Amino acid sequence: MCATTIAHIFLKKRYIMRKILISDYDNTFYINDDDIKNNMKKVKKFRDKNNIFAIATGRSYDDFNRKLKEYPIKFDYLIINQGATILDSKGNIIENYIIDNNIKNNLIEDLELKDQDTMFACSLLESRVSIKNNKITKVHKKYETLDIAKKMNEMINERYSKYIISYLITSVNAIEIISSKTNKANAINKIAKIENIKKRDIFTIGDSYNDIEMIENFNGFCVTNSEKEIKDISIKEYNSVSELIDELLGEKNEQL
Repeated sequence: MCATTIAHIFLKKRYIMRKILISDYDNTFYINDDDIKNNMKKVKKFRDKNNIFAIATGRSYDDFNRKLKEYPIKFDYLIINQGATILDSKGNIIENYIIDNNIKNNLIEDLELKDQDTMFACSLLESRVSIKNNKITKVHKKYETLDIAKKMNEMINERYSKYIISYLITSVNAIEIISSKTNKANAINKIAKIENIKKRDIFTIGDSYNDIEMIENFNGFCVTNSEKEIKDISIKEYNSVSELIDELLGEKNEQL
């Protein structure tokens, strides 16, 4: 996308009273300790101007809450498990998408899923439950190498794309599986409807494959450490989420 088009997008937003920014967490909102502290300050300024901020993460509820104890981020909405669960700032569940039990049983056989260290399943707000649970929202499976994880990811998406989505998690040689009824973008649409915010005023930023839908469907950006495929579909890349917030608030006058 050319610089003129990018500049037009931002200029068009200056008169808009209310925006929503959705950020991935790992390697996006949190890159290092100093960066997240600065991002938290910028988010406060963003929200103080009547804007909405949300986190969209692949992390489960308990995993993310452990991070919150270390860095108490203030947000309006939380999207967890790759979009399978949406919560408000008070922890109330807005929506939950469960993997069909018949498909889950097929996965148990195809992937040889067992309750062990290399695999865990999430259910509603529980982050570690038996794969035999009837309300599974996400399955995480780790492999010995990235090549094996890639092959399994491709196999699942080819065989079960009507029912589930599998995301490749390159950092840990893993895949994560959720219902095909949802993803981060669908979760964002749900929030936008609640807040009555138009698509043109929705901004997203991420770094990896599980962020593709939200980057493609909205004003999508990425951080500099992103996967190449993410950079290719993003409007622009930033060193930090704080840099994007500065531009959304009109506090940065660099050439876009």
